Amino acid sequence: MAVAPPHKEELKNILDYLTHQMKILKIPVKLGVRVDGRLIQKAKPDTVILAIGSSPAFPSFEGSGEARIWTSHEILEKKLPPGESFLVIGGGSVGCELAEYLAEKGKKVIIVEILDQVAADAESNVRKLLTERLAQKNVVICLRSRVQKMEGSKASVVNEKGEVAEWPADVVVSAVGVVPQMVSLKGIEKVKPRPEIFTIGDCRQPGKIYDAIHD
Repeated sequence: MAVAPPHKEELKNILDYLTHQMKILKIPVKLGVRVDGRLIQKAKPDTVILAIGSSPAFPSFEGSGEARIWTSHEILEKKLPPGESFLVIGGGSVGCELAEYLAEKGKKVIIVEILDQVAADAESNVRKLLTERLAQKNVVICLRSRVQKMEGSKASVVNEKGEVAEWPADVVVSAVGVVPQMVSLKGIEKVKPRPEIFTIGDCRQPGKIYDAIHD
């Protein structure tokens, strides 16, 4: 998914490299397998490493329970929902890259960010180029603001002064971050001898690719 936004194609090199190394080292990969205590008992590992990633976080506002809120993950997996106006909640680097991705597909995009700048988590030169491209693509950015209410295909956005503006929003997308994915290894307490268990990457603490690799 990280490769999908514009100008992120180079990230695929990491995936290609790691995939190639797995083949060279002949590391067995089993897909579609649920891990539980029985499987661990059979494998008899010294160590179990959980690297299951994270789940999208969702904002809370009036009407959020009734509204269909999409995630940046869903959009970047090429599941583009019907609609012309997209409201992206969260203006970090993920939200901004998503906004550019949508704008390139001809969508009208609004970013709502609670901080006083967008892409605050990006390196300064990356942030400068990204914000310039968003301006060129007519992406509307509402800073120091939050979504107050969602009603039908309209969103009420309130800023720090308490001023409320209504924006069209056929589709609302959450890009407010992620939370560690929780997993329960059923039957692990019965495994003897019990292996060491570690969590790494986003399921330990959400971060960037750099953090996950070094974990």
